[in-house]
Amino acid sequence: AKEIGKNVTPVPGDVSNLDDLDRLAAQIKREKGRLDIVFANAGVAKYAPLGQIMFVDGGFAQV
Repeated sequence: AKEIGKNVTPVPGDVSNLDDLDRLAAQIKREKGRLDIVFANAGVAKYAPLGQIMFVDGGFAQV
């Protein structure tokens, strides 16, 4: 993280939502002037007590 520096702007949103992508682009242009890298991370959560969470439930296939 030290090598990257402080010139980083996380912008949460849904990459499948065009309005969120427009908002991201406008925010980055306004704050930074340009966009160098996009890291689109995805995740799905199932809430259950720890002993009831099973790998075979197919949660990893949803991502």
